[in-house]
Amino acid sequence: MRKISAHYIFPIAQAPLRNAVITLADDGTITDISTDQPNVQEMEGVEFYNGIVAPAFVNAHCHLELSYMRGKIEQGIGVSEFVQNVAYQRRQARAKRVVHAAEFADALLYESGIAAVGDIANDDSCFEVKKNSSVFYHTFIEKFGLLPRGEADVGVGGAHIGAGGAHVGAPVRGLPREGGAHVGAPLQGLVRVAEGFNIRASVTPHAPYSVSPQVLQDLMSLVNPQDMVSIHHLESFAEQQLFETGWGALASLFLAMGLTLPPANGEHSLRYLSQYIARDVQLLLVHNLYITQRHYDFAASHWDNLFWVLCPCSNWYIERALPPVEMLRKNGAVIALGTDSWASHPSLLLQDDLIVLHHKFPHIPLHELLTWATLNGAKALKINHLYGSLEPGKAPGLVWIQGADLSSLRLTTATTVRRLL
Repeated sequence: MRKISAHYIFPIAQAPLRNAVITLADDGTITDISTDQPNVQEMEGVEFYNGIVAPAFVNAHCHLELSYMRGKIEQGIGVSEFVQNVAYQRRQARAKRVVHAAEFADALLYESGIAAVGDIANDDSCFEVKKNSSVFYHTFIEKFGLLPRGEADVGVGGAHIGAGGAHVGAPVRGLPREGGAHVGAPLQGLVRVAEGFNIRASVTPHAPYSVSPQVLQDLMSLVNPQDMVSIHHLESFAEQQLFETGWGALASLFLAMGLTLPPANGEHSLRYLSQYIARDVQLLLVHNLYITQRHYDFAASHWDNLFWVLCPCSNWYIERALPPVEMLRKNGAVIALGTDSWASHPSLLLQDDLIVLHHKFPHIPLHELLTWATLNGAKALKINHLYGSLEPGKAPGLVWIQGADLSSLRLTTATTVRRLL
C-alpha cells in the first residue's frame, strides 16, 4: 500500500484538491482519496510531492512505427512535402532500425507518464514492441487507397499511396500480398495478427484525401459498433483546396504520382466522409488545423460521438500553425491530445503539447488542459473505465508535474512530468 499527496491533486473527475491523500493498493488500484487532511506534508507514511499529482496521460494519436524518422525531416515544409519525405524515409528504412527506435520511443512514452496510446500502424513491425510494453495501445490499422488514373473505383485492387508512394499490393510482413479488389482480407488479417500479440486493434482510413469512395465504403464495412475511427483531418489547407476546387498541393502530388483524386465536392472533406461513416460511429478527427465554424457545425450535426484530437507541437513543426482552440472551446468540443510521430514532434512528450497550449492560451484553466490529456483521451479510446481519472477502483497510473506556477496553476517552460506509478 502507498499513500501519496502533493500541493495539488488533480483527480480530473472533480475539481483540484488541496490537503488530500491518495491511497493505493500494491497493484496501483486507488482504494481511497481522502480530503481535508491537516499537515499532509508531515503525515507519517505519506509520500509528499512538491507540485501536482494527476492521472497518467493518454496520448490519443501517435505513430510509433515512424519513431526512426526523428530529426530526419525539415521543419516548416508543409504537409504535402512532409508526406513525400515520409515516403522517402520509409524506402530507406531497415527493419531493425524501425524496431529499435520504436522500443526507445515506447520507453520514453512510459517514463514521461503516458498510460495509453491510440497508435496508427501500417504494418506489424512494432507489434512485438507493443506486446512487451507497459503502455496500453489501441492500434488503428490504417488504410490508404487511391487508384491509378483511368481505373474504375472498384476497391483496392490497384495502386495505393502508402509507405513508398504508389505501389501495387505491397505485402505486410507475415501476411500475403493483397489480391483481388476487396480491402477486407489483408486488413482483417492484420487485425488478427495484432490480436495474436494481445493488442487491441481496429481498422481506419488514413484521411479523406487518401481513400477513394469504394475503398472508404469497403473499409467502413469492417468497422464494428464497438470500434473507433481515427482519421487525419484538415492537417493542411491543401486538403481543403482539394475538395473545394480539385486542385492544390496535394492534388498536384497525387496527379504527379498518376493517382485518381478523391471527388471534389465544392465544399469540404467532412461532407465526403459523411456519406460513408455512420452517425453512431465514434469518430476521432485528428489535427483539425484549418477547421472553421462551418466545419464544426457540419461535423457536430452528423456524428453523435465526436472527438477533436489536437497535436499542436506536430502542427507547428510541419505547418507553423496551431489549431483554432478557442473556436473549439466556444462550441463545447470534446478535445483530446496526441503527439503524432517523432518525425514531426521534437520530443514526443505530451507535456510539451500542454506547455505550448498553456503558453499560447494562458487563460485556459490547467484542469481543462489536463482533462484533454487524460480523461478525454481515455474516452476517445473507450478506456475511461481504466484510465484518465483518479477514482477508487481505477488504476490509471500517476504523474508528478513539477515546475508549474502553483500560485496561478499554470505550466511554464520549466515544467516537467515524470511517472510515479
